[in-house]
Amino acid sequence: MSFKPVIFLAFANDKVDNAQYLRNLSLEQRGIRTALSEAVSKGLCEVIERSSSTISDIIDVFQDPIYGPRISIFHYGGHADGFSLLLESEDGSKALTHKEGLVPFFARQENLKLIFLNGCSSEGQATDLLKSGIPAVIGTTASINDEIATSLATRFYSSLGDGSSIEKAWADATDEVKIKNGTGNTRALYWPGKQEVNDRFPWVIQFKPGAEIIKEWNLPDISGNPLYGLPVIPQSYNLPESPFLYLNRYERKHAEVFFGRSYYVRSLFSSVADSQGPPIILLCGQSGTGKSSLLEAGLQPRLESRYEIIYLRRNGTIGLSATLFNALIEKCGFKPDVSVMTETKSFSELDNLKQFVANLSDSIKSELQPIIEKLSSSSKSNAPVTTVQDQKPSSLPVAWHLVEQKLGKPLLVILDQLEEAYTRPNTSLGNEMNQLFLDLKAVFGNPASLPKGKILLSYRKEYQPEIEEYCKKYELSRSKVFIEHISKNDIVELFQEFMSSPRLMSRYHLTVENGLPELIADDLAADKEAPVAPVLQILLTKMWKKAVDLHPEAPVFTHELYHELKEQGLAMDEFLQNQMQAIKKKLPEAHDLGFVLDMLAFHCTANNTSAARTEKELLAHYPFAIDSAKKVLAACKDSFLITDLGGNEHSSMLAHDTLAKSVVKAQQRSTQPIQQGKRILSSRIEAIKAGSEFATMDSWELKLIEKIQTYLPAFDEGEKKLFDSSRKEIDKQERQRRRIVNSRRIIIALSILSGIVAWYLYAQSKKHEKASFVSLMTVSSGMNIEKDPTMAITQALSGLEKDSNSLELKKMLLRAYYYSEENKLAWYKIIYQSNDQFTDLKYHNLTKSLSQSMKGNLYIFSILLEKLQEV
Repeated sequence: MSFKPVIFLAFANDKVDNAQYLRNLSLEQRGIRTALSEAVSKGLCEVIERSSSTISDIIDVFQDPIYGPRISIFHYGGHADGFSLLLESEDGSKALTHKEGLVPFFARQENLKLIFLNGCSSEGQATDLLKSGIPAVIGTTASINDEIATSLATRFYSSLGDGSSIEKAWADATDEVKIKNGTGNTRALYWPGKQEVNDRFPWVIQFKPGAEIIKEWNLPDISGNPLYGLPVIPQSYNLPESPFLYLNRYERKHAEVFFGRSYYVRSLFSSVADSQGPPIILLCGQSGTGKSSLLEAGLQPRLESRYEIIYLRRNGTIGLSATLFNALIEKCGFKPDVSVMTETKSFSELDNLKQFVANLSDSIKSELQPIIEKLSSSSKSNAPVTTVQDQKPSSLPVAWHLVEQKLGKPLLVILDQLEEAYTRPNTSLGNEMNQLFLDLKAVFGNPASLPKGKILLSYRKEYQPEIEEYCKKYELSRSKVFIEHISKNDIVELFQEFMSSPRLMSRYHLTVENGLPELIADDLAADKEAPVAPVLQILLTKMWKKAVDLHPEAPVFTHELYHELKEQGLAMDEFLQNQMQAIKKKLPEAHDLGFVLDMLAFHCTANNTSAARTEKELLAHYPFAIDSAKKVLAACKDSFLITDLGGNEHSSMLAHDTLAKSVVKAQQRSTQPIQQGKRILSSRIEAIKAGSEFATMDSWELKLIEKIQTYLPAFDEGEKKLFDSSRKEIDKQERQRRRIVNSRRIIIALSILSGIVAWYLYAQSKKHEKASFVSLMTVSSGMNIEKDPTMAITQALSGLEKDSNSLELKKMLLRAYYYSEENKLAWYKIIYQSNDQFTDLKYHNLTKSLSQSMKGNLYIFSILLEKLQEV
């Protein structure tokens, strides 16, 4: 938590004993006041002074409700011995404060961080104060020179007022004393009246064990103004069209709109600028904390006037050490074996010219483009020109010193994303990390031949133990900065710094409703595991676009707008899906095939981080879909999913490391053809490696792979073998299928034929049976006409039942009728007696048959019909 710290200055002289009177004490008070005046005017601190201090004065100030809780530094100037401070009583006489009351009193002060006892022989009290819990104490081992004490205190507070840490301010103060008086002349540092002196420097700063972090305590940080005293960012670039960049990292040209990481900017700046500090600076943090943006947009612009800066990312082909060495060779003015200077400091004038030309008409643009290209080629490297006498360096130390010699300024190398040696290892290079630190040992291992510059190594926190072990192994001095996720205070600071910049307000005219920064900070900070920085970037970019759409001339960030966008989802997964849907509108086929998702996955490492890909790698990965790949890549860049790294190799990478996890998750869940096909290929290849004899693709799978083959890398031998074996197996299965189908057809045909034959034979047998029965009834009826007319008629009727069209049976029936008539028999009774088993239906059928048979003898038919009706 930031607050305005109070520095309490208390002075007490010996007005009783003239020999003990400190004539420079008033000069010390004025000197400290002057040294801190700028810091006071800028709101970094307040200074409370008490001259001729009494015990009551000191207690009253500490108990003051306005100042007391904020007192961070207590400075005492005056006499002391090992057990007490000499203050003044109310009547002006001496008054001693004994440690039994002094130490516990100071220990109870909540925010007291440093006590500076600039009095004779105060080391004993300093030790007791440390034991009581005071984080840092400055004391003296003996009586000290009054004039030098004044000089040392003034320099200490002057450096502290400039923004230095306690440790650095103390180093500045002691260095000045030693320079003025000589490192060997310690006698001059002691009080002239002291008879015995030793060779020790009489002032000692001590830190409480376990509280070493207090060494970095400084006024800018604690007062909430960490950029105080740092160089102002030069206005070398035009402000970007949008102050918010989605997931794209902030580069050098975006420095003026990069906010929210001021604490780390100051910490890194101090580590680099401290000439007495370690030459190796380790910057680590979780993925999504914004390390790259911090380095490029936060740190680099504030150092470039003092340092020659080389910003590098590992070239995976040659490794870390070779990347560093080739960069130095190129900086020296020699042609490197491999050009790695793709991330060096840009030329703002050229970039501005490119931006200007991009907005011109095509005809004018075509005329100016050759000039742009010529300027670009001539400014690829700002290395000095080599002379005939120069020899190409053969080692890293020689190259480093030569660069500093030629450029006349210290060199700062920023080697970013060091973890790629682990996440994307090149096995042909051996142990890359070991080689790098072995080379750094050659550059920084000998204190007598240290270069003026430093190297900053940036990496993810997961690899901190490994990096630390290498530093220990090669005994390399280093400082460490751990960057945490953006905090609530950082988010609020972002809005405050943006709104307080006249240049930005004049350009963007943005208004933010009261309370909105705090609301956003609370909401985003609630999820402890979420990558706050990228989510915040997405939110602010969306709010900006929406606000500009609503009010182009005066966009406003409102609570209503924030809640509307929050409802749509701010997480990385939602962002990915929204941007993918936007790409689908432009490239529907590529999206539906899964090509867009595959392009994003190509920019991921096996460890779910962003991977830099060169144009050469991209074309090699999609050899049969080069045009489509370029279109998809451009669409991903337009949608802020992929960022362009530029350089000679035209590299690109995911807009943010944290996006990789969402891409990998989407790829694993995707049912689009390319993702399905790749999973099939992968599983079959793994099965082959495991020795499976059945690891082939079926027909559907093979057709799927053939459909997406254009969007896949060229097949290797294993995949070609899989295709051949799969086709052979499919052909074999097809032949077997056809044989089975044909066999089934034959069986079915035979079955049908057998059925037809059986039916035919059955029908024939029935026909023969019917004919035999009809013939039998005809013959029998004829034989029985005279013997037994009733039987004859019955048999005739039985035969007609089987074959109602039989003329012979009809004749037999008529003969039986005529025989009955001739012999005076009641034929109809005979019919009735013989036909009692028949139904009415059969009666009507018989009637019909008789009517048809007796068309030539209507008289007989009518009589027969009449008699039948009577029956």
